[in-house]
Amino acid sequence: MSLRFYEDEHKYFFKNRELSGITSVIGRELGISYPSHVPHIQKAMLRGSAIHKEVEDELNGLDRATDFEARWVLDRLYTRYPQERFSYLPEFLVSDFRLFASSIDVLIVERGSDNVVLIDIKTGVFKQTYCEWQLGIYDLFLRNCIGEVNATHRVYNTKVFQDFPVLIKDNKRCQDLLDKHSDISPSFGLEDIATDLDKREVYNKYLDARSNVF
Repeated sequence: MSLRFYEDEHKYFFKNRELSGITSVIGRELGISYPSHVPHIQKAMLRGSAIHKEVEDELNGLDRATDFEARWVLDRLYTRYPQERFSYLPEFLVSDFRLFASSIDVLIVERGSDNVVLIDIKTGVFKQTYCEWQLGIYDLFLRNCIGEVNATHRVYNTKVFQDFPVLIKDNKRCQDLLDKHSDISPSFGLEDIATDLDKREVYNKYLDARSNVF
């Protein structure tokens, strides 16, 4: 696949060009930073990564999640979105194929319809404005990859064990935000090399989930 994420380095690449994630964009806009060298922040980040990994592994048919917080997320998802009707795509890569990329924690696809749910898992304090931007950019990138869908957006917060619907920033505002901070991307100033075939790779993965038989 031409769009790739290297977990150990936490870097996104498209055709050997490094793209920026969106955390730095939203952080700059809102004046939020998470310096990973600070011990308590590093600890929280590692904890969050571990929970995300357990969720991802179970949804990919690997090890069953045993962590209490990961188990809470999964059981709540299965109740709201039963696997008889919905397909789950964990860590679903999306991008503008130019400057930015990111992974949707879980993309849930209702089989045989255009209904999708974008799920973000938070293990720390729920910051509503941050999530409105984050899920809004995910939505923008998803539509860039697969076209128009009926999307809803939800955050599952393991700090308070609640899930929240999120009213996202619209696609235009999100694109304006990315344009405003485009200099963050390592590929800033380079020519556009994306083709429809690149987006087709993402679309085919979505299409398989949409037509999958339980």
